[in-house]
Amino acid sequence: MKRFYAAFIGCLLAVLSATGVFSAAAEEASTIPSDALVVAYDFEGTSLAVQLRDKAPAGTVADDLQIKGNVTVENGVATAGAAQNDDYLFASKSGDLMNLTEYTVYVKLQASGAYPGDWADFINIPGVMRAFINGQGESGYTVQARHRGSAGHAWTNGSFAFPENTYRWVAYTARLDADIQTVELISYYSEDGVRFVSSAKDRAETAASFSSTSNLNLAMSTQNGISYAFDDVMIFNRALDAEEIAALPGFRISQDRVG
Repeated sequence: MKRFYAAFIGCLLAVLSATGVFSAAAEEASTIPSDALVVAYDFEGTSLAVQLRDKAPAGTVADDLQIKGNVTVENGVATAGAAQNDDYLFASKSGDLMNLTEYTVYVKLQASGAYPGDWADFINIPGVMRAFINGQGESGYTVQARHRGSAGHAWTNGSFAFPENTYRWVAYTARLDADIQTVELISYYSEDGVRFVSSAKDRAETAASFSSTSNLNLAMSTQNGISYAFDDVMIFNRALDAEEIAALPGFRISQDRVG
């Protein structure tokens, strides 16, 4: 993942330099904290095995994805069908997602289909977090996240809405303060590549750390209806700060909203 983005950015800046807009491009260049990147899927490669490979430079184990049901990978995008609990990607329980006291989850995705009336998870890491579509209205789908994915734990404070069949970037950070038994879950959302939105909420948390208890799942919905397409998925073993989030692909600080 690190080599892919470095090569991409290098080529981009070289082209823009030749056209006289190098300085502007340099300001827009993305930066990925590779030392904390423990799970990464870019869905690029010349074979399905390579497309589903975990390309994180800092991971201690290879969390390569597997496919269940109707999932296609083409042009760097993995698209999962809308069947209930039957069209999704998954990786076995990861040693890189154990005994965490903080983390960041980043996803570039789009969705299509009618909201099924129940949470439609686009990422679910049991014991760590889940993020999901939980409604649909005139402005598009509404998206939320929940730390550890279960009742009684921190929610993101507010929903984001994005249109059907339109790529959006989302990132979630969590940081545990065991001394005062709280966890802070912050969500970041980019709807056009140049907006920066965040929300946060603290909730009592009695655990000393949190760990994955089962598979990492992408697009494992509880009911039929929503199809997800993933362009990039990254998980970091620490909570990136706002400036680091803003430097990730798809994000740039130009507007702050706190919900």
